[in-house]
Amino acid sequence: MVSSKTVTQKEKFSSQTEPAEQKQRMPHVYVILFIFIVIASLLTYIVPAGVYERVPGPEGRTTIDPSSYQIVESSPIGLTDFMLAIPKGLAGAAEVVFLH
Repeated sequence: MVSSKTVTQKEKFSSQTEPAEQKQRMPHVYVILFIFIVIASLLTYIVPAGVYERVPGPEGRTTIDPSSYQIVESSPIGLTDFMLAIPKGLAGAAEVVFLH
């Protein structure tokens, strides 16, 4: 006698949703944003600070003089500035983020 295996609805569903390999999920956008802020904050301790002289350019735009680079005193970001980075960014871009 040949036995036939009966597949329940639950077994069908679980076999469709559980692939052999787990797919990697994309992290949440806030996690990605937080990682970028951490990296940028750490780079304030590594990358030397500098400024360029601004000069009038074509069509009335302000441009920089590439030969005028000067190193200035570094001011690395502190913990308070790190924690306020997102609220300050949202406040600075409020016209774009909230009003349009």
